[in-house]
Amino acid sequence: ETLPAVVDSRAVVNVAVGGHYNLTGDGKWVVHGGYATDRSPVGDADTIFTKVHLRKITTGVSGRTKYFLGSLGLQFTSGQSGEILVHTLQNGRRLTTDFDVAGLGLIYSLALLF
Repeated sequence: ETLPAVVDSRAVVNVAVGGHYNLTGDGKWVVHGGYATDRSPVGDADTIFTKVHLRKITTGVSGRTKYFLGSLGLQFTSGQSGEILVHTLQNGRRLTTDFDVAGLGLIYSLALLF
């Protein structure tokens, strides 16, 4: 038996906080950090999309010299899916699964000042 296609959405509230600390008195070298949520807007009745709630942690450093401006950072993202229906057996038993998500990203920029 095929389930009908249902797209269900819901409102979400995400949070992001961060800050920086000057490593030098003139502010030319700065360390940065932050935390953010990325909650899924997929509703409970949805049969098309998978609900995955994510969390992100970022850290990095930026600096400035006479001729260059640059930054280098890392972002770690992790999350977990909601329950996913794989199959319904003839006896009515539901086979379900879920999965974890993890990723590490490098963030960088370089600018020439003139």
